[in-house]
Amino acid sequence: MKTVYVYQIDNLSGSTVDLMKVDMPEFPGIKWLVTRIMTPIKHRNEGYATNVLQMVLKDADKEGETLILSVSPEEPNIDINRLIEFYERYEFVYQSNDIMTRNPSG
Repeated sequence: MKTVYVYQIDNLSGSTVDLMKVDMPEFPGIKWLVTRIMTPIKHRNEGYATNVLQMVLKDADKEGETLILSVSPEEPNIDINRLIEFYERYEFVYQSNDIMTRNPSG
């Protein structure tokens, strides 16, 4: 696993996922926290977040890593329920208090 994944959109911008290695006693076995998924506003809803997230999930599956994230939009105009639905499409499971986890596939 890497700490930063980038899907290059053009010469100036890309969609990114930032991860941090963690030790969370309340979630034993989880080593990787997804701290941020970001796509420039002008490129949202074009599939770039999906592309970069799939890069992360491919590595997590290959390495047998479980991921955790907190669904907390940085911008007020982003619907938290829409984000939860987005992550659920990629096998993240809602736990509680806006926390979602994903076990490796395969």
